[in-house]
Amino acid sequence: MGDTALFERGNFVLPKALRLAHDDLRGRLVNMMVEGGPVMIVARRLAQLCLPHFEWEEKTVYPVLALLPDIVLGKLQPQFAKVMPLLEEFNMRQAEMDSEHLLILSAIDLLSRVAFRMKNADCADLASRLTIHETVEEKVIFPMVAMIGDHLRERREI
Repeated sequence: MGDTALFERGNFVLPKALRLAHDDLRGRLVNMMVEGGPVMIVARRLAQLCLPHFEWEEKTVYPVLALLPDIVLGKLQPQFAKVMPLLEEFNMRQAEMDSEHLLILSAIDLLSRVAFRMKNADCADLASRLTIHETVEEKVIFPMVAMIGDHLRERREI
């Protein structure tokens, strides 16, 4: 992979698939916020919770994941030291992130119920996508970031 895949003007390049997933969810939330009625109310609440959450992940979590391909290949680079402050912030905010996820999941549940009551397939689809996204974060992404941090600290080569 090397520097060109990980760095752009000295900054980490976010994994494209993760960035696109957030962009898709943002767009769907915006669409729901203009529907009116109960869907709009719940979508606005979800946006209040999700949008800052997504932004934090893109600034703190995703740059760490950009290192994964090179770490797997055993290529530790001096630039990797740039993520250490991000890993510290990630570790300090773990409890807060867990609380945010509970609030988001509660709002997603409400969105699912509104979708069922209103027979709104788009709304139900968004609720499903958000549930999957949150589950992947909790079960895969966040543990992976913690493992990357542990690996980098153990190696002490950076």
